[in-house]
Amino acid sequence: MKKWVFIWAAVCLTALTACHIETSGNGRLDGYWQLRQVDSLGNGVTVDYAERDVYWSFQHKLLQLSDLHGTNIICRLTEDNQVLTLDTPCLFDRSEGDTPVSDAAVLQPFGVNALQEQLRIVTLEPDWLVLESSVLRLRFRKY
Repeated sequence: MKKWVFIWAAVCLTALTACHIETSGNGRLDGYWQLRQVDSLGNGVTVDYAERDVYWSFQHKLLQLSDLHGTNIICRLTEDNQVLTLDTPCLFDRSEGDTPVSDAAVLQPFGVNALQEQLRIVTLEPDWLVLESSVLRLRFRKY
């Protein structure tokens, strides 16, 4: 009996020390968010994005922008004092390789207006996210 207890304890200790859980540190921001609404801060115009199927996926230091048409863009992501900085956008293509985006117009359908964009986190709830750039307010629903 003592032999089995010793073997069981050894297996448990090995399993516990062999596992290393890495977290991104993004907290509730991590995950899949659907862009639902875009508000212009300059003229007050609101555009409903609910049917456009635009998604932002946050994971660690990356942001993936995707849409129903199969466009996938990967950006580097940093967060400092509730401000997200997106930069180095690339068209994501596993078979052909990533192509750097050189024209910010490619990013505009996703609510991003510059190759390097800063977005302030206005609201971050379990189901809702609101981000603000210098010209737009982006409203997301957690998917």
